[in-house]
Amino acid sequence: MASALDILPTFCKLSGTPLPADLLLDGTDLSPAFDGLPIDRSQPLVWAYYNSLNEACVALRDGPWKVLGVLNEGQLPKNTNLTTQNAKPYTGARVTDVEVYRVAGDIGESEDLALQDAVLRQRWIERLNKAYRELVAGSHIWRPVAGSK
Repeated sequence: MASALDILPTFCKLSGTPLPADLLLDGTDLSPAFDGLPIDRSQPLVWAYYNSLNEACVALRDGPWKVLGVLNEGQLPKNTNLTTQNAKPYTGARVTDVEVYRVAGDIGESEDLALQDAVLRQRWIERLNKAYRELVAGSHIWRPVAGSK
């Protein structure tokens, strides 16, 4: 599992350049994979996409787990970018439902484990809420372009 977030830490490692000490990164160094070794990802990959095709706007990948989260019961309007004018509903949103897949054994995501296990479902809602709060706390909010709505 790799992400564009991993490019900077990987390139820094390969070039012998230290990462800036004051820079909080979500990515990890992928260079061990070049030697066939496992990647040490200390935190899961989490992202939000507010213009999704369905109600799930937040996703998390952690080892064999893939979790899709619905914000505010799917009631948020679709949006391509968060700006200072429209960000508040999204940054204050909460994960209210999840789909949970163990993709290591279910690559086609045919078995939503959240439907079968209420305890697992609640645990992932809580974990994804925490991860989403951390994500939006560190996310850039764009200034609107002059003349845009």
